Amino acid sequence: MHNIRAAIATDEGTTCITRHFGDARYYDLYDVNQSGVHFVGRMENTVDVEEDENAHGDKRKASGIGSLLKQQRVNTAVSKVFGPNIKRLVKNYACVLVSEDSIDDVLKTLAREQSSLCDALDAGEERSVLDLRESNS
Repeated sequence: MHNIRAAIATDEGTTCITRHFGDARYYDLYDVNQSGVHFVGRMENTVDVEEDENAHGDKRKASGIGSLLKQQRVNTAVSKVFGPNIKRLVKNYACVLVSEDSIDDVLKTLAREQSSLCDALDAGEERSVLDLRESNS
């Protein structure tokens, strides 16, 4: 079983953003494994791409976000919304769509769906987006 290190897109640490993953102010990092869910820390999104509509899908933005995630050994990106760069991110990260607003609720979903997350990580570059929006109960 993988150690899942998830980066959750947030602006203030209690809720997921409703914008693209790459537009988050912060990424709260959590390890999800058989012993539970553990907060690792907060990473500021320092990727500096001009705020215009061309920035969405910009290769430099994807590369910058990917570099930030890699530095923290993240293997799973979690958000309510991903932009066009998801096609680049999904090659290196399990990209997970969630519907919950509360990060606490997202963490419960990630813990419950640990097996699906591991399957997505095992799929390598051929993985698809893991859509957990309908798994809420």
